[in-house]
Amino acid sequence: RGTAQYISDKGLKESNAQLIPPNSVSLSCTASVGTATINRIPLTTNQQFNSFHPKPEILPEYLAYRLIFDKEKIKALGGSTTFQFISKTTISNFEIPVPPLNIQKRIVERLDAITKAQELVDLQISKTEELFKSVLEKELNTDGAKWDIKKLSEVCDVRYGTHDSPKYHPTGIPLVTSKNLKDDEIDFSNVNCISLGDHRQIIKRSLV
Repeated sequence: RGTAQYISDKGLKESNAQLIPPNSVSLSCTASVGTATINRIPLTTNQQFNSFHPKPEILPEYLAYRLIFDKEKIKALGGSTTFQFISKTTISNFEIPVPPLNIQKRIVERLDAITKAQELVDLQISKTEELFKSVLEKELNTDGAKWDIKKLSEVCDVRYGTHDSPKYHPTGIPLVTSKNLKDDEIDFSNVNCISLGDHRQIIKRSLV
């Protein structure tokens, strides 16, 4: 595939832009620091990228995944300033583990499979959202029906959680926090518990 913008041979010769060979890994070093991608055609980039052309000992796909995995560490290299920038010297000294090629290949294959599965999930969520919107619009316009618009407080008993910090116990009444919400479900495997006495005080104003 091509790109949205091109540079002429003359422009390439007369500028400080460098031609990046295929199967190189480009890493964003400013703005969205830590975003990595692999180019399959020769190209150039602006100053917002550092690019790596892998030697035979490392697969470009493994390198890209590794840089993405280390995104937060790479961000930290830019310091705490508002405008982050990772210099060529800084990123050149960044260390990553380099396993044998057969292990790199196995890691890439597994991560590719996971990535494809995630893409399918994201696509399914997008389609579900579109379907939900379509169904609502269809129902709203069926037989001239008019739906009432109401506040949540008119159709629900709205409650909120406790602001207290009760003492936790090995057993007792589960006290759910945001860390217990995983994959649209409540995960009770690591939930903290409170005493029955604290529970009775809390439910006086925040019974769910």
